[in-house]
Amino acid sequence: MEMIPDEKDLFKETLTSREYMVAKNLAKRIVGGKVNVDALVDDDQIKEVLRSDRTMTEGADISEILQILRDKGVIKPVAVAEKEVEPKPQLEVITGKPSVQYNVIKDDVLDERIVDNKRREEEKAEIEGMFENKEAIEELLLLAKDILNRDVDPEAYILAGLYSKEEVEEHMQYVEKMELIFQEKGTLENEQTKKIATILEAIIVEGINKSQCLGEDVIARPAFQIDDISGPKMDSYILLGDTPLGVDVSMRSIEGPAFADKIKKILRTIKNDKQEGIKYFKDKDGNLQKDIVAPKVIISAEVSMIKELMFYLKKLKGEVLSKKLRSHRMSPEIVSQIVGASQVFAHFAKEEGRKDIAESYSKTLQAIEELAKDSETLRRLLVGAGSDAISTRIRKIVEEFKEEENNKKSEYEEFINKKAA
Repeated sequence: MEMIPDEKDLFKETLTSREYMVAKNLAKRIVGGKVNVDALVDDDQIKEVLRSDRTMTEGADISEILQILRDKGVIKPVAVAEKEVEPKPQLEVITGKPSVQYNVIKDDVLDERIVDNKRREEEKAEIEGMFENKEAIEELLLLAKDILNRDVDPEAYILAGLYSKEEVEEHMQYVEKMELIFQEKGTLENEQTKKIATILEAIIVEGINKSQCLGEDVIARPAFQIDDISGPKMDSYILLGDTPLGVDVSMRSIEGPAFADKIKKILRTIKNDKQEGIKYFKDKDGNLQKDIVAPKVIISAEVSMIKELMFYLKKLKGEVLSKKLRSHRMSPEIVSQIVGASQVFAHFAKEEGRKDIAESYSKTLQAIEELAKDSETLRRLLVGAGSDAISTRIRKIVEEFKEEENNKKSEYEEFINKKAA
């Protein structure tokens, strides 16, 4: 069977005319399955297809376009002679002008490419509609809750003698109380956003564990709800060997006030030396501990990334999901954001004279460098780490915060001076 090359191979010349450009565009649409090949059977019907895109064909010679398509083999002429005209006496027999029909050259490779393009278009549409797909969100929410509660067992901390039964019950009651308050204040839109945020928290945990972007031995664990609602206010924590790192996941716009508030809360915690420990903590060996103080960073994801990750979590399982997460742009973002935030907060803590906090962030960076020695993936992801948009935005927020604090200090000093006078 005669095969037709990809349109990129057919149209390698520099565009020299509008007719050439239109011909190339039609060839691309044929290969992409966007033109019904049954409509390309004769000159008149092909002209009709071309005229449907007036922007492309305006001012172009359609006859020349047809000739280019014939020359490139995109359409193949099949001459069909019309009925012969009856010969006149003593005159040479002549035939009518042949009409021309075309068959689009097809082959198995081209058919497969068309099917693949169609599948990708359908996948793209499903990804784009993830936030509006209520059924998918409910399915993913159940999966997310399973991931986030998989490692949560308050009873184990009672048995280990870390908390009394009364203390654990007090923690649970506080969580229930705060959830009721959130529900009363929330709207239907906020409820949907909260579900997506919960799914994203689970995706980050699964992403770190399955992609191994921070190294094969690194573990991400979901935080207990009490540690999310109060205390260190973190959604999960990462064990970089023996070095813990708290994570607060954000799906807020990095240019919006909500994201800036998250960063400024961390800065105030550093400035006021008010870090609180993780109440329910498990180290890399599974040993239970309480009140473990860890530095905290924000991991943020843009809307398009969240939709993609939701789609993959819904569609893929096991090693297939792990492979997809390893190759997804999420992996370099996680590494870069952790490195960038740790660098910024370490520097800020040092400026504020909070030596212990500065050291805790520096230990995070050192732990990542140590892990990179045994991980080619991590070494690759560390190239340029800290230069991402989120890290850049955090640096700007730090400068805004320092200016705000200086203004407050000046206003207070001015007030005291006026009072003294």
